[in-house]
Amino acid sequence: MIYNLINRKAMGGLNLQLIGRNFFDPAAKVTVSQYGIELYPGYVTSIRQHENDVLMCAELTHRVMRTDTCYTLMKQCMNHGGNWKDNFKRMILGSVVMATYGSNRTYTINDVEYSTTAESSFQTSNGQISFVQYFRERYNIIIRDPRQPMLVSRSKSKDIRAGLPELIYLVPELVRATGITDEMRRNFNLMRTLADHTRLTPDKRIERLEVFNRRLQDSKESTEIFQFWKTELDRRLVEVPARVLQPETIFFHPEQPNYAVAAGEMAEWQMAFRNNPMYHSVALTKWFAVVPKGSERLITDFMQCLRQAARGIALNSIVQRDPQMIMCVVTNDKADRYAAIKKKCCVDRAVATQVIKTRTITPKGAWWYSLDPEESSELYYGNWIDVCHDTRDKSKSYGALVASMYGAGCRHPKYFSTVNHHSNGEELSNFMAQNIIKAVHSYRADFGNALPERIIVYRDGVGEGQLKYVYDHEVNAIKEKLLLACKDRREAARLTFFVVNKRINTRLFHQKRNPVPGTIVDDVITLPERNDFYLVSQSVRQGTVSPTSYNILKDESGLNADKLQLYTFKQTHMYYNWSGTVGVPAVCQYAHKLAALAGQHLHQAPNSLLEKKLYYL
Repeated sequence: MIYNLINRKAMGGLNLQLIGRNFFDPAAKVTVSQYGIELYPGYVTSIRQHENDVLMCAELTHRVMRTDTCYTLMKQCMNHGGNWKDNFKRMILGSVVMATYGSNRTYTINDVEYSTTAESSFQTSNGQISFVQYFRERYNIIIRDPRQPMLVSRSKSKDIRAGLPELIYLVPELVRATGITDEMRRNFNLMRTLADHTRLTPDKRIERLEVFNRRLQDSKESTEIFQFWKTELDRRLVEVPARVLQPETIFFHPEQPNYAVAAGEMAEWQMAFRNNPMYHSVALTKWFAVVPKGSERLITDFMQCLRQAARGIALNSIVQRDPQMIMCVVTNDKADRYAAIKKKCCVDRAVATQVIKTRTITPKGAWWYSLDPEESSELYYGNWIDVCHDTRDKSKSYGALVASMYGAGCRHPKYFSTVNHHSNGEELSNFMAQNIIKAVHSYRADFGNALPERIIVYRDGVGEGQLKYVYDHEVNAIKEKLLLACKDRREAARLTFFVVNKRINTRLFHQKRNPVPGTIVDDVITLPERNDFYLVSQSVRQGTVSPTSYNILKDESGLNADKLQLYTFKQTHMYYNWSGTVGVPAVCQYAHKLAALAGQHLHQAPNSLLEKKLYYL
């Protein structure tokens, strides 16, 4: 903690601007005038005790600042007509804004008060004063529109304890929006422009980090602080030992002459994916494709089995005919239409659906598998992820568990999934344990009343401060439930519990290039109090690859570290929506998709009859 305080004090000598928790460099900002945004480069630093040394983790970050003020955004809503007050409120609520005066603090907007304007007064120690008068006297700022409504930000508990008022009023004219909107994200040219500045290749990233290091070492103010505290920062990036796992072999349908394909150094098998039939598939004998008028030829060319497109058949009548699957081809990604289709088929009925845009049509299935190190063992991979808030009701969240289940002699996995919604502050440990047991019962039904020998849980969505809670409550609750579920066997299934974290600032470089997929680091930069490792599981075409951190909270598997790391790497090959590896085990990615489907579109749990299908891809 002391080292971090010293370093942050030293960074203050670099003329950086504190925005939120991190420092940014306004002098090095990149202006993208055609889109009205500015890109502030910055630094994220953290100093802590690692295996043998105290190390600083330094990472580059960027903050998007919009040149428009919130007042400009309000005027745009007014010009578009309609109920502009509601439109502006929807646009601004939840966004983070930065004040253009004083210390340039950032605030989260919680409300818009149209009844309170810049002409309104508030109480001070010297009596009543209007916002207009306050800013004129305090900051020499003239507010041009005294009738503009006020934005309201609710202070955090720690800020209230520090003496700030519970509600902070902001003048739209004097605050700038930060970040990018959904509309901006859909602008390909804008996102490409931002990527050119933010997706740095490893050599460029190393160069920028070294420049940052030199600035800290050479700046007079920073040097004085380090010297006063008799501390010194190394000028070199730390070197760590690593090893690279062998590329995986991907197995397609065994009747093909070349059914075993090497994933290769870059862990991609796109060409093999195109030229080989699925390892395991189920014949679809009763399904429908819903195609917009004018797009019939596209779907005919793709499937090569439709003689004419289905015309005039409503979704309501289709689901009554009990199809195995419905495929809907749409012209764009309009959210309300997608939500309506999914609600009809995932909640009202239990029909697997695939909604596909006309320009991106890709079939789904169990295309391949990868050999397990111990095929005689019964294995079950599980994951709980709690990341998706209900877009209609922010007080609700959706957690999804997806289980990938292997029985003795089973080459391709069977799946189980379930979704729970819960309110803010509600305990998650009970949901976690109950859903694990549901998956165990599903395993039992699928594999002749057998129980899994091992249960490996990949738990995503856990912050640094939640680890003790997860261990004390979730892990113990799961173990307790397993003992009850396995009471007719001599011992309960052996539990291994991983915490998976993709949102980390650690970056790994190999000779100023990205490490190849399968790179494992489990020393030097890992933590002495943990059983943890870093895995680079995927290759990237742009920028610097992000490793994933794995922290083993409990391990009863009886497998050594090498095998657990190999299992984890193999699981990153099993996501059937992509012909390559992904950044986390496939069950994590599946659960993320399922939680997002429930929170963003269904707003409730899907029909339980779908729980053994990958309908959420």
